[in-house]
Amino acid sequence: MEMQNLISSEQTSDKSINSYLGDDLLTEILACLPVKPLFRFKCVSKLWNRLISSDRLQRRLQLPPGLFYRFQVRDSEPEEYSYISLSDANSDDGGIQDISLSFLPQYPNIEIIDSCNGLILLLWLEMDEGTCQMEYYVCNPLNKRWVALPKPRGRVGFDLARLAFDPTVSPDFQVIHIGNPSDWEVTSVMAEIFSSSTGQWVESRHPCEPVSPLFLPQISVFLNGILYFLILPWHILGFNVRGGACRLIRLPEERRHHAFLKLSKGCIYYVNNDNSVINVWTIEDTSTCDWSLKHTVTMKALEQQVSLPICDRCWYDLYHHSFHPFDVHPERETVFLKTHCKIFSYHFMSSTLEELCCAEECTGLFSASVWFFESVSTYKPCPNALDWTLSCSQSMQLVDVDKLL
Repeated sequence: MEMQNLISSEQTSDKSINSYLGDDLLTEILACLPVKPLFRFKCVSKLWNRLISSDRLQRRLQLPPGLFYRFQVRDSEPEEYSYISLSDANSDDGGIQDISLSFLPQYPNIEIIDSCNGLILLLWLEMDEGTCQMEYYVCNPLNKRWVALPKPRGRVGFDLARLAFDPTVSPDFQVIHIGNPSDWEVTSVMAEIFSSSTGQWVESRHPCEPVSPLFLPQISVFLNGILYFLILPWHILGFNVRGGACRLIRLPEERRHHAFLKLSKGCIYYVNNDNSVINVWTIEDTSTCDWSLKHTVTMKALEQQVSLPICDRCWYDLYHHSFHPFDVHPERETVFLKTHCKIFSYHFMSSTLEELCCAEECTGLFSASVWFFESVSTYKPCPNALDWTLSCSQSMQLVDVDKLL
């Protein structure tokens, strides 16, 4: 009887708060709370859970993106990933500076493969006497929820998978695994697609125009249900995750060193580097696929703004270029660059170069033992990613670290 009275009292209080404040005012109050405890307050009541999970509150929070990275010492165990918030210098991040991946199994022996709308895809791979063990993980670093995916049916090898997730369309995610074909000319793309709604991998064949088999599945972006892969040397392959034919898009210029695709402000960005000039191209309308040259910066202009350490100058002598672009800011006209032991951001609107971080061992010639780990990715926090009730098979189990503590 006491329990029933308590439940009745809580429901009455919940309705009283709702009627007194209203959803709009209560949402504004919740938006003023620190980010991390805010999402734990979802368990206070059904009302708070609904408001905190709402798209309106997510837009109100405007969580800044960040950057996962790690430097690696040659012939040593993997270092832990570090995280940099990419907010304005005078803004308040709401306590999300210390985002970490340490809650994941096999950490730090895992590698970031892809990041998409608040979710991160990681791979654990171990080679031992000719045998290969691997496991994919999908996680949300903000709420520390993660799932381990069942193994793909077909050959895995060293081919990489990609992540497709759009929380505005569905709470479910997909992982697309495309192997490198062996034919000289490809007229269809074979893939295994994992869906969190079923918990299973399903083989899929997608017809396409004849293309070279030189797929690079680690270079892609996901937009409006399409995975856009950068393939050599002149095209992007649009892979429709929901099925149907693949689409070829011709690049505005031939792919050069360290070229990549990224999304920024809802548009596809193609960044190309010929060792002397970095060109940034965009497609604002995927229906027409017209490219426009957004930005250009020369290596000489970058080198004039910063004095590189001895190790980076030695690296330059070996490879003839000092800066490698590797990512773009999801919301600003900024490209991220790496040297041998430093990460920079270049702001096109102000034409300024800013150092973000440096390896601890970057002290001189002997720091040549330090090399930059390639699994670096921007991350846009999304509190509700992986915030669904599993409807898939029992082979995939959602883990909430906070509930284990």
